[in-house]
Amino acid sequence: MQSQSATKALPPLGAYLFQQKRIRFPDVVYGYIKLPSMLKNFIDTPEFQRLRNLCQLGTLRYKYPNAVHTRYEHCVGTSGNAGDWIRHLKEKSDEALHEFSMLAQSPNPNHELLECLRARIAHINEEDIMLVQIAGLCHDLGHGPFSHCFEHLVNGLGIEWHHEDISCALLKRINNRIKILSESQRKRVKCMIKGKVDKTDTGRPFLYDIVSNSKNGIDADKFDYLSRDCLMTQSEPAAFNYKSVIEASRIENGEICYAAKYAPCLHQLVRHRFNMYAMVYTCWTTRAVELMVQHAIYLAEDGLHLIECARNRDVDAFLSYTDGIIPEIKRRRNEDEFKHAAIILDRIDTRDLYKFVGVIIKPNNYEGDLEADVKRHLQEKGLGEVAMTNKRQFDYGMGKSNPMEKIPFYSHENKLSTLGNYNLDIDRVMPTVCRQEEIGIFSILNESTANIDMAMQEWRNGDARYESYYNAHN
Repeated sequence: MQSQSATKALPPLGAYLFQQKRIRFPDVVYGYIKLPSMLKNFIDTPEFQRLRNLCQLGTLRYKYPNAVHTRYEHCVGTSGNAGDWIRHLKEKSDEALHEFSMLAQSPNPNHELLECLRARIAHINEEDIMLVQIAGLCHDLGHGPFSHCFEHLVNGLGIEWHHEDISCALLKRINNRIKILSESQRKRVKCMIKGKVDKTDTGRPFLYDIVSNSKNGIDADKFDYLSRDCLMTQSEPAAFNYKSVIEASRIENGEICYAAKYAPCLHQLVRHRFNMYAMVYTCWTTRAVELMVQHAIYLAEDGLHLIECARNRDVDAFLSYTDGIIPEIKRRRNEDEFKHAAIILDRIDTRDLYKFVGVIIKPNNYEGDLEADVKRHLQEKGLGEVAMTNKRQFDYGMGKSNPMEKIPFYSHENKLSTLGNYNLDIDRVMPTVCRQEEIGIFSILNESTANIDMAMQEWRNGDARYESYYNAHN
């Protein structure tokens, strides 16, 4: 039962907009993160505090011992970055407005410069700043146990479950109690979380690209998770400087654009994302652990009811599920619903992981579902019960597209930007195909590894499309 204080309505957002008080969060990445004190009304809730018990990198902790940071600090960091960014954009917009006003009063104004300045005026207000920071704070409320591991499991079972949707549902749940946001404000935050422009907010699409950018992938979420994950896994330190990206940005005609001389910095960002996905986030060791955790959750479903919760979109029940389901399964190992799942978790603890057999790199001209074809072949060979597959793909943040071509750059302070107007030398280090997809094959039982590998080699030798199969010993 909720306490009276938890259900008490608070003053509306307008009452907080010009408060100067800030709260400071000690942080391993930034030293300190300063947020408006109003955000404590969202932070000090069961929905947000649950994030303390969700590891940001899921099963990566089993390979990188320091990678135990949580969604809590990531959301705080994203909110801080989003606030810094929109304040910078407001400052640049205010400068443009001042210059425009001065130039417009001169007897012979430069009309080209006047139009450039007019395009850079964005009319950002304190409400915009606060809503962007709320979106950054709440964008990952909807993650399940072991973060993307859970989402991959339920999506693989044919259940449509996206953490962004659940984040928005939980934001609504919080706001129903505290009533700080009006309905229109809440819907704007929802659009910011999803990276979709609110159609009622005409002329200012940039507000919906700061937390989650579906146009070119440059956003505050990425600034934080790449900085934080890089530090905690000790991978590619100082690979990019997100502060330079912020400093290079301004608004033009409602869109975020960047100084062309900072194109190498943005290239570092998208390249760093690719490398983190290829070498850290999707490494086959942690994918083996992820498969085992998913397998354990599936086997324990009659006792956990977690998958049922996702199928029914039961947000209230969902709040009780965190990474703590793993010790829960172990604690209840003597119950029939949990005993088989506990055995799999014991194998993780003793490093008896599912064996990585090999990988198929999907050819660029391959049509169809490669993972489904692999599973079908293994079933036909009688190996479906002892083999598992895992698809991984890594790109530069925009699927098969080159994100650099989707970023507006301006070559001169007093010139308007154009898409992809950057130093062409960067093209020499950007591939023509910007995404790679691979299917990893694993053996549940060590004694089945050789048979699975033999089946895959037979398949490779029988069809030229599968020449890109490599076993783990190659």
